Amino acid sequence: YGWFCLLGVLTAQAGHAFGLLCAALGKDQNVAFGIFSAFIFPWMFYAGLMINYDDIPAYFEWLHWTSAFKYVFTSFAVSVFDGATLVCPEGVSCPYPSGAVVLEQFAMKPSHRTRSVIALVVHIVVCRILSWLFLVLAAKRINVFAVCKAALFRNRRAITPSKVTA
Repeated sequence: YGWFCLLGVLTAQAGHAFGLLCAALGKDQNVAFGIFSAFIFPWMFYAGLMINYDDIPAYFEWLHWTSAFKYVFTSFAVSVFDGATLVCPEGVSCPYPSGAVVLEQFAMKPSHRTRSVIALVVHIVVCRILSWLFLVLAAKRINVFAVCKAALFRNRRAITPSKVTA
């Protein structure tokens, strides 16, 4: 139960941190949503939900390792299936008699849970630091633009129409 509570909080924090990063990178909602979509769909595809870890092509492995979905999925799967005994109805062939077989099917090990939690915390911290950095840069750009704009309008006011020659 403790792992589920921890993973639920970390999942929410990872989503919030990445959403904040997209908002900091985008100039408006549409750009932020475009950035969000550009990352989320490949991350979901290569997180182990739709394709097995062992089947990911070498040139897409960076998507696999940078995906927060991978760490959330691995942590929850190990929490659910580690040491579990699955019960099948009588007279039915049971393809997965234990949780260990399910984890083996997804190329996961019980030792991956702790590593996944640590990687998820690192993902959260990195996204929040990058968000802060981009927001600071955006604020400085706005201040620079505001100063330039004020200087420009101040000079325009000093020029009266009678002094302007055609």
